[in-house]
Amino acid sequence: GPAPTVPEMQRAELQGMVLQLKALGIDNIMRFEWLAPPPAEAMVRALEALAALGVLDQDARLTQDVGLPLASLSLDPSLGKALLTSFRQSVPCSQEMLTIVAMLTAAPHGPWVAPPGVRKALDEAKSRFAVVEGDLVSLLNVWRAWQEHGCSAQWCAKQLLNQHSLRKAEEVRKQLARACARLGLPQPESCDGDMDHLRKGIVAGLFMNAAVYERTDHNPLAPESDPGTHVYRLIRPVGGADVTGVRARSGGRDGLGGAAPGATTGALDAGRLRLRIHPGSVLARCRPEWVVFQTVQQSDSGWYEMQGVTAVQPDMLLEVAPHFFQKSR
Repeated sequence: GPAPTVPEMQRAELQGMVLQLKALGIDNIMRFEWLAPPPAEAMVRALEALAALGVLDQDARLTQDVGLPLASLSLDPSLGKALLTSFRQSVPCSQEMLTIVAMLTAAPHGPWVAPPGVRKALDEAKSRFAVVEGDLVSLLNVWRAWQEHGCSAQWCAKQLLNQHSLRKAEEVRKQLARACARLGLPQPESCDGDMDHLRKGIVAGLFMNAAVYERTDHNPLAPESDPGTHVYRLIRPVGGADVTGVRARSGGRDGLGGAAPGATTGALDAGRLRLRIHPGSVLARCRPEWVVFQTVQQSDSGWYEMQGVTAVQPDMLLEVAPHFFQKSR
């Protein structure tokens, strides 16, 4: 698919830069002399997102348990938070999360090779590894199958997988495992197929990108068999009860932490945002009620398409991020 739009890239990078500056002891980020200063609103959002992740405390200093270790991991902060959480859960899933984070870091656009004109073949290849939990857990299946086939380049070619991306993920995974050991985290453990704990770990990093299914739009000109477009809505910190029974706590701002991809200014208006699952997602044909996504990109048709989608339960959002969500009365 096309590379994500620039503001989406900048969002994660800006959070990462703020984290690194804080680690260098530069406290007043807003006064820092940037060569090309980011918009003040984007800075405020980045700080708010880092606070919601537990990276910064109320004085906007790095926290001992999340901020300081994250600063040494040099990962997208949301992925770093998911990785740290995976070691600390009651049922750790750190083996699995090391793999998922390494895959997302080494191949942000996915580990697939898609020569033009093989859309159907690519969909079939993806479906061999697809699981109902979504894209991130499907990456785990890709990795395990690759390992089981002796990391074979021939096998990769048959599966339309990029051997180079998987080798790079292997290297990133080793580096991350060493970095986690240096931080004094316990030996990586597997959750042995406990998908709920794995998904809670994912939610710990991506809860600000939570969305709920709202409706299906049908094109009146499409054939009867056309499934329509499943429309999602961001769960956002806004006042007023949310019909779904869970709403984000007010006081925070847009948790995507930056101008809407493709937009230059203004908050993401959760009400007006047309969100759908990206056609390349393993969940594109399903209709999960609740999801968290890793990135969003604006398509030519004006839709914001969620990528790296994980199907979740609303109680996971409430349990993992009670400071961000609250149950509607």
